[in-house]
Formats: sequence, structure tokens, C-alpha cells
Amino acid sequence: MNSQSLKKANVETDEDSEEQEEEPEEFKNLDPQVKEYFILSKSLRMMLLGTLVVLIFSDPMVDILNDMGTVLQVDAF
Repeated sequence: MNSQSLKKANVETDEDSEEQEEEPEEFKNLDPQVKEYFILSKSLRMMLLGTLVVLIFSDPMVDILNDMGTVLQVDAF
């Protein structure tokens, strides 16, 4: 093989290794059904936390932007 084909093969294996996601340590030794339950419950908790953060901070942020627009004399559109 020439050097270009070796480089191409190395690039392809690097891309394949980048695409594979590594499992967190906490899920590695679990039964597949138990693993699925824990992954789904963790994802649900994270989505609920994200939703809560958006609900808490969105209204005050809109108020701040509205006040900035008033101070800078930018018309609402």
C-alpha cells in the first residue's frame, strides 16, 4: 500500500472510533433492561430540570430585554 491509502485507512478508522459513543461507567455492568430503565429515567430527570430552568429564567429575561429596549428607545415590533 502506498502512503496515501494508509493515511485514508487511518482517517476512516479514526472517524469510526469517533462515532462510537462510550457508555458511562454507571451503566456498563447492568442488564440491558435495567440499563434502559436507568437511561430513560436519567434522561427524563434532565429534561424536567431543563424545563424548570427555562420556566424560571425566561420571564425575567424577557422583562430585562423589554426594559433595555425602553431605555435604548427601540420600538417594539
